Amino acid sequence: MWEANLASSHGDFTARRILNYVLATMVAAFLWIVFSAPITHAATDASWNGASITYDGNPYSGPADASTVDKLNLLENTKVYTYVDPAPSGTGTSTRSASRNIHVIYFAPDVDVSTATGAKYKTYIYQGPSSFSNPTSPIDISIDAQSTSPTTGTTSSCDVKDGLGWIICPVTKTLATGMDWVFKTLAGFLAVRPAETGQDTVLFRAWSYMRSFANVAFVIAFLIIIYSQLTSIGLNNYSIKKLLPRLIIAAVLVNLSYYFCSIAIDISNILGYSLQDVFIQIRNSLVGTSGNSWDLMSFESLSGFVLSGGTIATAGGIALFSTLSTYQIGGSLFLLLPGLVAGLMAVLVALVVMAARQAIITLLVIVAPLAFVAYLLPNTEKWFDKWRSTFMTLLVLFPAFSLIFGGSQLAAAAIIQNADSINVVILGMLVQVAPLFITPMLIKLSGSTVGRIAGMINNPNKGIIDRTRNWSKERADGVKAKRLGTPARRAAFLKRNAQRNDHNRRKREAWKNTHTSMADARWSNSKDFSDIDQATRKASDTKSLGESMSEARYGKAKVSNVEIQELDIKLRNAKADSANAGQAADVQYEQFKSSASDLNIIPNRLRSLAQSALRHSQESGVLAQQLRNAQTVQQQEFAKVLRGNESMQIRAGGINHQGSESALAAAISAVKEAEKKAVAEAATVIEHYNLDASKRQGFAVGKLATIEGIDDEGNLRIFRANQKYTRDAVIETQMSIGTVNEVEQIIELSGTDLYEYRKTIGDALAKNSGLRAQALHIAGQTIDDIKKGAMIPEDYDGERREGQIDLNFVTKRVIEKGKMSERDFANMDADAAKRFTKVIAQMLQNGDSPEEVALFSQSAREAFLGDERASIKGATRKHLLDIARATDPSFDPDQQSGSNS
Repeated sequence: MWEANLASSHGDFTARRILNYVLATMVAAFLWIVFSAPITHAATDASWNGASITYDGNPYSGPADASTVDKLNLLENTKVYTYVDPAPSGTGTSTRSASRNIHVIYFAPDVDVSTATGAKYKTYIYQGPSSFSNPTSPIDISIDAQSTSPTTGTTSSCDVKDGLGWIICPVTKTLATGMDWVFKTLAGFLAVRPAETGQDTVLFRAWSYMRSFANVAFVIAFLIIIYSQLTSIGLNNYSIKKLLPRLIIAAVLVNLSYYFCSIAIDISNILGYSLQDVFIQIRNSLVGTSGNSWDLMSFESLSGFVLSGGTIATAGGIALFSTLSTYQIGGSLFLLLPGLVAGLMAVLVALVVMAARQAIITLLVIVAPLAFVAYLLPNTEKWFDKWRSTFMTLLVLFPAFSLIFGGSQLAAAAIIQNADSINVVILGMLVQVAPLFITPMLIKLSGSTVGRIAGMINNPNKGIIDRTRNWSKERADGVKAKRLGTPARRAAFLKRNAQRNDHNRRKREAWKNTHTSMADARWSNSKDFSDIDQATRKASDTKSLGESMSEARYGKAKVSNVEIQELDIKLRNAKADSANAGQAADVQYEQFKSSASDLNIIPNRLRSLAQSALRHSQESGVLAQQLRNAQTVQQQEFAKVLRGNESMQIRAGGINHQGSESALAAAISAVKEAEKKAVAEAATVIEHYNLDASKRQGFAVGKLATIEGIDDEGNLRIFRANQKYTRDAVIETQMSIGTVNEVEQIIELSGTDLYEYRKTIGDALAKNSGLRAQALHIAGQTIDDIKKGAMIPEDYDGERREGQIDLNFVTKRVIEKGKMSERDFANMDADAAKRFTKVIAQMLQNGDSPEEVALFSQSAREAFLGDERASIKGATRKHLLDIARATDPSFDPDQQSGSNS
C-alpha cells in the first residue's frame, strides 16, 4: 500500500491533486461565464448584408432570374443567390474556359426570404452563364433573418435566458442536426443493395471463388462414389443411392446459389418498399399533397422554432408552426432536449444493427456455395440449416421493420397535422423514432446473430451504450452521496436544500418501515396469525417427524442391507479420500511456504510462487498481529475510561445492584492484565537479546538512555528508556535476579527517579522470597514503603516529602526489633550484613536504642555458636562478626565454640 502511494505521487503533487486543481479551475471558469454572460444567441451559418448574403466569407448576389433558376433545375419561383469562384489567374481562351464552381443558396418557392432562418446550399460545375452540371446533394444551412427596420433589428434564434443559452442552444441544435442526419442514414440501410449478376462485380467474383472450392468438393465426392461402386470399398450401394440425388441437387444449387440469393434479396426489398409506400400514401392522403409539409419537417426546424421562443420558423415548418398557439419555451425545451438525447441513442443503436445486417447478408451470399456443400452430409447439414435460417431472418427484418416503422410514421403524421401546440408536435416527432427503441427486441425475434450484435451495443451488463450510461450513473451516485454526506456551508443553499430533501425522504422511508413493523407486530398478535402459525408449526413438525423416521429407517438399513452398507462404505471412503487430499494439499502448501527461504530445494519454475506465498503469509501474520494489538488497545482505553467514570460503571452494571462494582473490578482487572501482559512480552524480548547485568542495571536506574542487545542469530536491537514497558521489564528482571546491592540501588530511587515504577519494584520484591531472606532490611514493611514512594537515596540532597525515608532508616527499624533467629543471620547476604554493621555503628555513636542494639548483637553471637554456624561463610562472616562484637569486642566464635564443646 505504501509502495503504491509512493509510486503514484511525486513529493506533494499527486495525480489526484493536480486533477482537482484543473477541475476546480474549470468549474470556476464555468460559473463565472454562466453568471456573468449576457443573454446569448445561437450561431448561424450565413447572414444578410443588405440585399446579398454572406456565407463562408463570400458574397452571394441575387435573386437570380427565372432562366437561371430553370437551368439550375430548381422549382419555379425559387429564390436563388449565387457566388462563382474567381477565374484562374492569367488570360487567354484556355483560362476563361476552365471549369469553376458556382455556389448556390436557395429558398423554397413559398418562403419569405426576409423572415427565413434556413435555406438550402449546393454547388455546380460552372463553365459559363448557361452551363451548370454535376450538382452536389443539397445541405441545410441556417441564416439570420433580415432586419425589418433599423430600430427593431433581427429576431433572436435563441431565447433561452439566465445565461445558459450559450450551451443549451448549440447542444440542442447539434443533437437535432445529428438526429436528422443519422435518421436519413438509417433509411439507407433498411434495404440491401440488389446483387448484380455482372461478371465484373466484386460480390460476384468473391462468390465465384467460393463456388470453385465447392465444385472441387463435388469432384472429390463423385470420385469417392465411383471408386466405391467399382471396388465395393467405402460406401455401400444403399449409401450411394441415398447420397447421389442429394449430390446432384447440391451441385446444381451451388452453381445457382448467387441467383437464388439475388432473387431472395429482391423479394425482401420489394416487400419492404411496398409496405413503406403503402404507409406513405396513406400519410400523404391525410391532408393532401398541396398542404402536406411532412417532407420539409425535421428535428432541426423544430429545435430552431423552440429555441427562438416561437419567433423563428425555418423553411420546413412555416406552414405548420404558424398555426400553433403560443407556448412557454421552458416546457417545450424540457420535453425536446431529453427526447433528442434518447431518440439519438435509439437511432444510433438501430444504425449499427442495420449496418451489421448489411455486412452479414453480403458474407452469407459469398459463402452460399459452401453452405450448399454442407447440405450433402448429415453431420454437416446443421451448418446449412444455420446459414439458411440466418439469411432468411435477416431478409425478413426489412419488411417487418417497414411495417412497424411505416405505422409509426403514419401515427406521427396524424398527430402533427392535428397538433394545436408545439408540445404535441414534439411528441409526434418522437413517435416516428419510437420503433427504434424496440429494435433490439425485433432483432432477437429475427435472428440470433444480429441479436448478439444488438446485445453488444445495448446490453444492460455488457453493451457499449448501457455500460457507458452505468459508468456515468455510478460516478454520479458517488458524487451525490459525497455531497449529501458532507456538511454544507452556509452559502451553499442548493446543497443544503438537497440534504434537507434527502433527510425528508429518509424520514418518510423510516416512518414507512416503522409503520410496516407495527403492522407486522399487530398481525403477529392476532388470532388469525396464531392459528396459521400453529398450523405451520404442526406441518413443519410433521415433516420433521417423517424425515426423522425415514432417516432412522435408512440408518437401520445400513446395518442389515448389504447393498446400502457397500454404498455407505464407498461414500465414507470417498469423503475420507477428499479430506485427506485437501489436507495433503494444505500440508504441501505450508511446506512450500516454509521452504521459500531455501530456494535450492524448490524447482526453478516454482521459486517465484514460493516467495510470493511466503510474502502473503507474512503479510497475513502482520495484519493479524495488528488486529490483535488494535483490539488490545481498544480494551485498555475502554477499561481506563470505565475505571474513572462512575456513570458508565452504573450503566454497565445494569439491573444488578452490585453491577457497578463488578464493572469497576473488571475494568481494573483488564488494565492490570494488559499492563502485566505488556511487561511480560517486553521481558521475553529482553531475555532473547541476551542483555548482561551491567546493561540491565544501568538501564534500570537511568544511567544508560539506550542499550543494545544481540540475539543468538546476530540480530541487533536497541532498547530506549522512553519505552515504558521495556524499562518495567528490565526493573522487574533486576529485582528478581540482581544482587542485593543492585536491588538497593533500584529501591533507593523508587521515591524519586523511579517513582512511576514503584509498584513494579514493590511487586517484584514481594515475589522474591530468596532476596528477602538475604536482606532482612528490605522485607516486610519496606515493600509497603516502596509502593507508597517513600524511599529516597541515602545521600539525597533534594527537598524531602513528609514520610520519606532511606535504607539506613529501614535497617535501623529492623535492628530496633531486637533479637533475630540464627537462620536469619546465616542466610544474610554480605552487602546486607555490611549495611547492618554500618547502621549499628551509627546507632552506638548516637546512643540510639542501646538495649535493642545489644540484643541484635547478641543474636549474631548466638548464630556463630548455634546450629546454623556452618552456613555463615565468605564475606558475610566478616560483617556478621562485626555485628557480634559491636557490644562484646572480645567475642571470638572459634574459642567460644571450642569451650562450649
